[in-house]
Amino acid sequence: MKKSKKDYILSFIGVLLIVFGLFFYKSTSKLKGLVEILTYILLIFGIGIFGHGMGNILIKYGIKNNPKVEKQSLVALEDERNIKISQLTKAKAFNMAMYLFGAVILLLIFLRVEERAIIILAISYVFINIYSIYNREKIEKEM
Repeated sequence: MKKSKKDYILSFIGVLLIVFGLFFYKSTSKLKGLVEILTYILLIFGIGIFGHGMGNILIKYGIKNNPKVEKQSLVALEDERNIKISQLTKAKAFNMAMYLFGAVILLLIFLRVEERAIIILAISYVFINIYSIYNREKIEKEM
């Protein structure tokens, strides 16, 4: 299947998930629990999938009639300098996210949010750091 067909299918699936999420939200406004959570999950995934597919479609549409821009974008994607810059910015964003994640956990503790929510966030924080350490060790062994 061509990449462009996949993008259209992804966009369509995203729209379907959004429509189903809104339908469940409107039809089950009195219900709580799993059905309420399902509506939000459908909406969040629908928006994300639609945005991903539509973004790829718009990028392809923008460079379709201009081969010079298309060639420049392909070179830019494969350029070692741009790859290194991308990796460095992701690393810096990860470092900032770790500080921000810890600050949010502390803020929620001070605001006396329910303990289960704080525990879930704390476990996520620890899991992310363990995964980071695991990947660092794995990459260091390869080099």
